Amino acid sequence: SAMKCDNCGGTTSSASPIFVDGDNTAPSSVSTYCIDGTNGNACTLTFGPFCVLAQTSNIRYSDGYVAIYVDSGDGYVLVSDPGRKYAKNQVVVDRCYTNLLSVKVANTNSDAWAGDIQVSKDYGATYSAMKCDNCGGTTSSASPIFVDGDNTA
Repeated sequence: SAMKCDNCGGTTSSASPIFVDGDNTAPSSVSTYCIDGTNGNACTLTFGPFCVLAQTSNIRYSDGYVAIYVDSGDGYVLVSDPGRKYAKNQVVVDRCYTNLLSVKVANTNSDAWAGDIQVSKDYGATYSAMKCDNCGGTTSSASPIFVDGDNTA
């Protein structure tokens, strides 16, 4: 399994492959990059057993906005872009951590997001649905989960 880069740019955190450059530019074709090294930027590669994978569903109206926060022991950290509209099938979060306490989701936009939020305890080899303790609906599974900002589930 590939190492993960917690503070790299790009659409994924996988360090295989990774683009590393000293200036502040990365080709649009790369999915993970570490740039601006001349200004002291360094990227941290980790290999933790706990991985979080959040992906937008491929069903009608699933594309939308979502804020995902991960607590890996130092409090909640925002790991998605809440101002970005995620397309159908788009990976929102794919990151691994040496420790994982919990995950929070929210949406302050009226354009809902639907997708799957899963966790791995074996370095990303297998995933299972996370459970939501305070969600509405008929199940506690976060796979799938619907997140909306205007109370219109």
